[in-house]
Amino acid sequence: MGLADNINLSDRIIEAAPLREQVADILRGMILKGQFEAGEQLSERQLCSAFNISTTPVKEALRMLQTEGLVYSVPRKGTFVSNVLGDRISQSIMMRASLEGIAAGFAARDCTEGEILQMEAVLNQAARMYDGGGVPDWKKLIALNDDFHGMIRDACQNDYLINLIRSLRTIDHSLRTISFELPNALDNHKQSLIEHRRILQAIKAHDSETAEAVMNAHVRDSAERVRNFRARG
Repeated sequence: MGLADNINLSDRIIEAAPLREQVADILRGMILKGQFEAGEQLSERQLCSAFNISTTPVKEALRMLQTEGLVYSVPRKGTFVSNVLGDRISQSIMMRASLEGIAAGFAARDCTEGEILQMEAVLNQAARMYDGGGVPDWKKLIALNDDFHGMIRDACQNDYLINLIRSLRTIDHSLRTISFELPNALDNHKQSLIEHRRILQAIKAHDSETAEAVMNAHVRDSAERVRNFRARG
């Protein structure tokens, strides 16, 4: 694939974040959307040219993706897109769903009334974005979604569990970004809001078992809605 010829990736690089993270994020999204074939080689030379950056951040980004199981390296040959990408994504989704479910269960047991009110406020703010009709501000919805899940994780009061979840959030964030490109994105995210309210209802009732089960299903369903999405055109 001629990256330098077909995609102007340098326009997507900004100065605010570390280059390695930006490159990894862009490549992760392209891999998950199917813009690279399974087993396709990712040429460091072409990537450096496409991003208009030096070799070091590209190498570091590829190592990050290798840790996530999205690419693999062959000595003296280079880096390639995983041949079992679907399995890697499914495994990541299942692990994160289980961990997020446990966090919701702990939150239902231990959360305070103030934390519940904060969660309600976030969901109400998200709901108001749909009231006017049309297409809402997707970036703001992503931020509100992150806030809601973050509040639940904070309420679980388990730093070890929180760190485990954070280690799996890169693929999840990329899948969520892709979800806004789907033809039925608006309906999907309205459904996510409904699921968020069910999670909150269980937390308010201090029903740990239901909160864990509903959160687990929510994370899996949200990710599966975009798991097999392939870039159009």
